[in-house]
Amino acid sequence: MTHIYNEKLKHLISLNYDYEDFKTNPSLYYPDWKTEYCASPTKYEYPILDNEVIREMTTYEKYKKGLYTLTKQEVELNGEIVRLNPGQYLDVSSNSIITVEKIEGVRVEWNWDNHIWEELATDLEKVQAQINEYSELDTPSTLKEMGTELANECMNMLIKLRNMAYTLGNPATIEDRDLPIFPKPSEKLKAFKEKFNSIRK
Repeated sequence: MTHIYNEKLKHLISLNYDYEDFKTNPSLYYPDWKTEYCASPTKYEYPILDNEVIREMTTYEKYKKGLYTLTKQEVELNGEIVRLNPGQYLDVSSNSIITVEKIEGVRVEWNWDNHIWEELATDLEKVQAQINEYSELDTPSTLKEMGTELANECMNMLIKLRNMAYTLGNPATIEDRDLPIFPKPSEKLKAFKEKFNSIRK
């Protein structure tokens, strides 16, 4: 196939001729041919001339001509369009890409407009996630391995979390009062949990 463009690089017609044959005598294959025209074996959506050779515009070239709109994940940097990963943004003052460490959470997502990580999980999701994380320790053998102090802490924490999950999951039971503060495991309990997980892997 041979694709013909006028002097403004507007596509005029596609001809069912071999491009190499067409080049030898354009007017023979296309009587309306003008020396200002361009031909190519490839049809381009956004053609541009580069050292008298027709090619497709780059994304950056389309952007500069108003033919492409940047997404929230894209920025213009040093003559290129750069696609950012979650946790990254362009610092205009330094003209550099900044990476923000992801926070811990249940359902953490990057806010592309404000350049911050946000925890989007509901209270019920947070409670359920903590229950799921520590309920696997709730077995006779594991509790025995913990020792009395840690076992009591773990069981009391799970009881509080399950009560909170019930309350949050049943809005009719929630009165005009603040919910109890989320119970947090001690450093010893967290260390035991990490050790427990490493052994299971």
